[in-house]
Formats: sequence, structure tokens, C-alpha cells
Amino acid sequence: MLFAVFTGTPYGGQPGAAAADGPLTRADVLRGELRAAALGHLDTITAAAGRVSADYPPIPQFQELSARLNDLAAAEIDAHTSRQMAANLTAVQQALNAWGGTLPVDTVLDERQHLAFSLARLLYDTTRLHTRLQATLEAVQTERADLVREQDAAAAASAEPAREDLAQETPRWPHLRVP
Repeated sequence: MLFAVFTGTPYGGQPGAAAADGPLTRADVLRGELRAAALGHLDTITAAAGRVSADYPPIPQFQELSARLNDLAAAEIDAHTSRQMAANLTAVQQALNAWGGTLPVDTVLDERQHLAFSLARLLYDTTRLHTRLQATLEAVQTERADLVREQDAAAAASAEPAREDLAQETPRWPHLRVP
């Protein structure tokens, strides 16, 4: 997973579009996944930061990333649009890249040992969620285009017989002549 994060090499299968689940739409399912991922990562990163230092809350990078993860978690409650979800995922990635860039290079230091994997895992998951969001958006657009084509075809099919019926009915009443 770390190799995939640092090299951009795919790890695992390509994320597919979210599927509707009973009364939940694709977007509802995706919003739930974003919330679960954001809250899970927030717990993990909070625990990791707590292992590094007992006074982690005032760390600006922690505050920024926490705020962005809370924004992402709000997707379900606030019924975010795809643009809002994408913007929140990007904001999380920017915040975690900013924090990751401040980590010490020395791998034996506690800060690096405790935070590097948690931040890398979050980057991996947000990248996959971005891909899943895009796949879901493309699936919805395809479904809408198919629906429009079906409606157009149905409208064209229902319009054609009506014209044929009128053409067939006109000769039936020869006694009605137009002067």
C-alpha cells in the first residue's frame, strides 16, 4: 500500500461506481462511505498524534486535517453534491500532504513512525474515493443519457402511430367533404 501511495502504482482492483442499495441512491451510498472513511481516519490519526505527543491538539496541521475530515464526514448529513464531495476529498489530500511534508525525514523519530503510515493510508483511501466518486458520476451520467434516449424513443414511437391513425381515418368518412 505504501509503495502504491508513493509511486502512484495501482494497488488492488480499480474502485467501481457506488451501487444503489434499497432506498439509498448511489450518491447516498457514496456519502455514507465518505463519512465512514473520514471518521475512521480521524480516529486513527488522533490516536497516532496522541502517541507522538500528549499536546497534539494545538498542532496546526492536526487542526487543519481534522477540520477537513469533519467537512468530508458532513457529506452524508448535509447531502453534498458530487462537486462538494470532490472538493472535500481534495482539501483532505492537501491538508495531509501539508502535514506529511513537515514530518521529519529520520524514520526512527516517533513522529515519523507514528504518523507516516496513518497519513499515507489516508492519502491512499482518498485517492480511491476520488476514483470511486468519478466512476459513480460517470455511471449516473450514462444512466441519465440512456433514460433520455429511451424517453425520446418512446415519444417518437407514440407520435408515429398517432399520425398513421389520422391518415387511416380520413378516408373512412367519404360523406364528409370539405368544400
